[in-house]
Amino acid sequence: MKKGLILGIMLVFTAVVNAQQQVVLKMKDGSTVQRLVKNVESITFKEVDPLAVTSDVSNVTYNSAKVNVTVSGYFDADTEVSLIYSTSQDEVLAGNGTKLTSDVNNDNGNIYWLLSDLEPLTTYYYVVCAENKGYQEVKTDVISFTTLEKVVEPQYVDLGLSVKWATCNIGAESDTEYGGCYVWGDATGTLGLNDDLSFIYNVPSKPDDVNKSNTIAGTQYDIATQKLGKGWRMPTVKEINELNNLASEWVENYKGTGARGFVYTSPTTKNSIFLPAAGWETSAADGIEYRGSRLYYWTAEKEAVNQGNVRYAYINNGVVRILSKGYSSAMMAIRPVYFEEPVEDHEGETAEAGKSVDLGLSVKWGDRNVGATTVNGVGSYFAWGETETKSSFLQSTYKWTKETIENINDPYVALGSTITGTENDAATKRWGGQWRMPTKEEMAELLENCTKTWKMKDGVYGYEFSREGYAGTLFFPAAGYKAGETVYGMDGDKSCGYYWTATQHSSRKEWAIDIEVTKDPDTAAATSRNDRANGLLIRPVRSK
Repeated sequence: MKKGLILGIMLVFTAVVNAQQQVVLKMKDGSTVQRLVKNVESITFKEVDPLAVTSDVSNVTYNSAKVNVTVSGYFDADTEVSLIYSTSQDEVLAGNGTKLTSDVNNDNGNIYWLLSDLEPLTTYYYVVCAENKGYQEVKTDVISFTTLEKVVEPQYVDLGLSVKWATCNIGAESDTEYGGCYVWGDATGTLGLNDDLSFIYNVPSKPDDVNKSNTIAGTQYDIATQKLGKGWRMPTVKEINELNNLASEWVENYKGTGARGFVYTSPTTKNSIFLPAAGWETSAADGIEYRGSRLYYWTAEKEAVNQGNVRYAYINNGVVRILSKGYSSAMMAIRPVYFEEPVEDHEGETAEAGKSVDLGLSVKWGDRNVGATTVNGVGSYFAWGETETKSSFLQSTYKWTKETIENINDPYVALGSTITGTENDAATKRWGGQWRMPTKEEMAELLENCTKTWKMKDGVYGYEFSREGYAGTLFFPAAGYKAGETVYGMDGDKSCGYYWTATQHSSRKEWAIDIEVTKDPDTAAATSRNDRANGLLIRPVRSK
């Protein structure tokens, strides 16, 4: 549902006469705009599209929702967008409730907020306001949405495998029930084959670096995660294939209920689960077919090449076989798995260390730069291989400059192909624990797999990195680099940021690999190289 309100006509003027004058503009809606100006040579009026704001809601789960906002018409870098939401419509109308704010820029009027920690089966109300500071403000009408029901969390069983398995299917209340058949990628469990499922084709999935596949496991498109909560998710191909390591037995009358399927028993833990023959649905007219005779279960994975095909398990004679089928051609049963994330080890960390952000990549990223006290702070500049910052970055002040330079292209002491995690790593030295500088490959992974949004925070431009399906974000300030005592690359909206990797250049040993973040679309957030003696920023990582 989209609602919006367009107010008035906005007039932009420029300049006036030598003495200070009061300019009064009478608007078409009867209001006036007044400005004190001086040294004006002329006044120019230009009609522009009025400011407007629209919003809708998507990805509603039992405890979260995504609020999408589009700002159109005339807006600039000073335009502020705010969201007020509450379970009380009257509270929202009064301007109370929880308030979130964001800014927009001249290139992108689309923003969103991911609301979390919501209550199940609860109606929320919200209003979005866009304000061109000092002269125009527009609001949406009150918009509402209702969160989904949270399913009672099932028990899980340790079968001695890489994950623990739920005792029953999604839609079942006990292990003797077949449960439901669901559209793959529908976290609500309400869609059928006759519904518009085109959105699923473009459902973003996170790369599983171990299995080299695309998976929605643990994302907002995973019905197990959204209905059961953190730790629960759909199984991957690797995980469901692990059932082949267990003993299996066909049962005609499980626990005397008439349910038919396979019992899988672990030879190590002696625990077992029952997978019922839940059948599948391939036509809304025919309903569920093969219930009680065949076992079809979705995995969380897409095919890497054909994004319209999803991988599923067909279990026959107790043996799991992995096949593929179009997401819009079948509805199947889902048996959740439970995975406990390992507790992050903070031993040895300093008070300066930031927090980790998981964007589903091979490493977790620090939420701020080394030397920064906030997530949007610039932090400190470091020469490559030095662990302390300084005021002047020159070849003569660089710790690793050779006493005798015989080759102009080889002026520095070699530190090896990478310094990550070594005594020459500023991230390790300053943050301690498991923190280290990222390698060239880890930095490239961030650039290639995340959405990059150019914005200004705390007066500094930079890129915000985000990833569909993950709540965290990273802001990389475009705060230039230091050569000598001068900071280069700080030029307002045209600023550029330079960040070290731990990787030395493969052929020119006086260089190390860095990334450069700039608004320029041709060079935005790309790997490059820099003189090791220059002062660049550092964003730490830690292994999972």
